[in-house]
Amino acid sequence: MEVMAPATINALNGSSVKLSCTFNSCYKVENKQFSLNWTYQECSNCSEELFLQFRTKIMNKQLDRFGNRVEFTGNPAKYDVSFTLKTCSWRTRAPTTATC
Repeated sequence: MEVMAPATINALNGSSVKLSCTFNSCYKVENKQFSLNWTYQECSNCSEELFLQFRTKIMNKQLDRFGNRVEFTGNPAKYDVSFTLKTCSWRTRAPTTATC
């Protein structure tokens, strides 16, 4: 499996931004067998925090830093596991890392 995501994404304060993540697979995606995790890491020495998970259905972990601003906008059947972060703020500024 190959996972593809942009190395850097920029967003204006107050805007929404889509964090794209797509993948290639030689297998058809079956929701019963498919899983994904999105994690957030505020700094290189910080622990990763799970904030979005797919196990049969999407489960938004509602981290305090994101509240209800995370919306899954991908389609696993089309090999897309992207999400949109609404109303970006200086609290979610670089250097931060989101990993799918």
